[in-house]
Amino acid sequence: MIYSYLEMVTEDVIQWLRENLKDNLGYFACEDEDLIFGFFPSQENAEILGDLLWDDDSVTGNGCGSYTCNRAKAKEYVIANMDEVLEAIQDLCVEDAEIGHRFIKQDWEWFDVVTRCNVLYRACEDALETFVHEEQEKLRDIIHNAIEETDVPSGDTAKKVG
Repeated sequence: MIYSYLEMVTEDVIQWLRENLKDNLGYFACEDEDLIFGFFPSQENAEILGDLLWDDDSVTGNGCGSYTCNRAKAKEYVIANMDEVLEAIQDLCVEDAEIGHRFIKQDWEWFDVVTRCNVLYRACEDALETFVHEEQEKLRDIIHNAIEETDVPSGDTAKKVG
């Protein structure tokens, strides 16, 4: 199986959303941070979320410098995705000297983290769309179940409300 940075970071962001956000009448509020945003995916909300998760070790590994905490696993991901790694280095304007230094040190975890950070904002957009859709489905189910529970039989046996 080919490792996809975008897919894996998106899954990590969705997991973070599930674990850290509470629904509050159509708005999400994170218990740990000053983050409140509307119940809809948008580029602005993805940027807010991306800024929040930039240093989150469960998503990028940028806080401690390693997502995998395993040099061999990071190397496997980096080697399998060299095009994404090179794109990340270019997009984030990493200097050649830094790249050379990290390569000589075989700092595969650094390359892995840089690549995760580079796809983070796209992953946040995708994750918000998925997460909001899931939450909307849950809300529809709750409403549907509530309606079913309060259905009044028709005809002479109908109960009057009020």
